[in-house]
Amino acid sequence: MHFTRRGAYNRFMDFFIQVIAHPIFAVCLCLLLGAVAVSGKFSQSAANFLLLCLWIVGSSSLMRVPDNRLKIGAILMLGGFCLIISHWVRPQRKQPPAVNEQHGLPKSNVTQPSGFNYPSVDFILIPENIPGNAVIMHIPHLELSIRNRGNYALKDVRMRPTMYQLDLRFKVLPRVEKLPENKVRIYPGETEFVIKNFARIGKDSVKIRSIAPGTKSKPVDLSTLKEFKFVKPPGPGEPGGPGGPPLQGVPVGESETFRYYALRYSFIDDGTQKRYSFYQVISCQEPYLLPLDNPNISIIGAGTESDDDWLLHPSQLIIDHQRKIYGSYPEEEYRPSSSAMPQP
Repeated sequence: MHFTRRGAYNRFMDFFIQVIAHPIFAVCLCLLLGAVAVSGKFSQSAANFLLLCLWIVGSSSLMRVPDNRLKIGAILMLGGFCLIISHWVRPQRKQPPAVNEQHGLPKSNVTQPSGFNYPSVDFILIPENIPGNAVIMHIPHLELSIRNRGNYALKDVRMRPTMYQLDLRFKVLPRVEKLPENKVRIYPGETEFVIKNFARIGKDSVKIRSIAPGTKSKPVDLSTLKEFKFVKPPGPGEPGGPGGPPLQGVPVGESETFRYYALRYSFIDDGTQKRYSFYQVISCQEPYLLPLDNPNISIIGAGTESDDDWLLHPSQLIIDHQRKIYGSYPEEEYRPSSSAMPQP
């Protein structure tokens, strides 16, 4: 019995030494180290692919073992080892903190940045630089690019626009009050923006397969996409243009000044494996960016509630409507740590 156990031990050690010295073992070791390396810097999917290659290469080598029970057991053990490594290198998910409801953002679908694993993305819109006295005969360009400042790749990046036409309605009707000595006092009333109509495009205008960490996507000129009906500035001799007649009065509900586009982005963060959404609002005419989003526009106001309504209410009204019509979608709303200003 003693010699039988010693012989089995010697056969196992001989087999173990043959495995260690075999070139395929070196290939498997390289695949294992490669999977561990790319999991934290590049992609969890790439790490799983390398572990699959490791299992295939190792299994093909183990097929030469004459003992079927030992062969099947070794292949299953190798597969279990690869599964354990895949789970070990998977990034940890952190639950974002709840959002304060006083900002008008629902807790169910809005997240706040929460550490290393949370994506960091800039959605950059750069209008064409047009001098103030220049006369242009084309629709001004508007370039969109997306910068990934996070630690993981962005996958399946999409953008879908929705056109909005806003109108004004009276919250409080104007009235005239008669005063003594045949005097009158006129109350102008109060108005508010409302959505007159909207048209959501039935397909994504921008699709990007992947954006690696620390890189930026190729610029896309939105003015060349048929989904956008941007306005060409009036040319010489045209109404409102140089040397042309003045513009006639246009109702607010038909004015291009109150026509906007909502840009809804969605993407998958490769670190958390979650799909996020983000919203921007632009005008249909140059310079496209709204005053508070454009660092090249000076803003002077009295800080009154009416000033805030004119500056903030159109975009807030549109974004709230976007959240409503996309409410059944599974994405979480992405909340950037700071607003992305246009940058070259």
